[in-house]
Amino acid sequence: MANSSEYVTSIAKQRFICRWMNKRVFFPGNNAKNLVLSDSIAKYIHQYFENPDKITVCCYRGINLKKLKEIMEYIPIKGSYEKVIIHAGTNDLFTRSDKGIIDDTMQLITTIKRIYPNARIFLSSILIREGVKRDYLSQLNHSLKESAAKENVSYIDTYNSIFMSSHLATDRLHLNRRGSACLSYKFEKVLKN
Repeated sequence: MANSSEYVTSIAKQRFICRWMNKRVFFPGNNAKNLVLSDSIAKYIHQYFENPDKITVCCYRGINLKKLKEIMEYIPIKGSYEKVIIHAGTNDLFTRSDKGIIDDTMQLITTIKRIYPNARIFLSSILIREGVKRDYLSQLNHSLKESAAKENVSYIDTYNSIFMSSHLATDRLHLNRRGSACLSYKFEKVLKN
């Protein structure tokens, strides 16, 4: 029988998983060889893919980089994916330093590489949102790109394709239809190559 601390840890882990599973938006592709992991900014992109059956999209509402890493460690998405796109970090912008965001992103990448050892990993830039200065985000994305390159991870520049005025919804946090279509186009273009 497990000791009491293991039991408490197990209960805490189960609560953590249940909490985030209730915030998950999941669109499994029937013949998916590609996986997109994201926060909620990408929750509508699946409907704009040319071949949605070839791509599994999994988004978590309100998730940050550390929590996404933990979720993937506890309950990885089953499949033998050839390519994995990570599009996260938006929810870390107001709570983490640049170094913290970069470190958390690299730890997430390490976890994804361990779970899907044969997959090619892509890191998508953090998108603009209300209250974040464009110059700051541009510099952060540049640092993420350099860090990703050191880990042999391909970088997808989605930042320069999404504009606050025409691609964000009225909440200024999520993508509107046009923004979702633009992001899905960028992802699908990378996944086809």
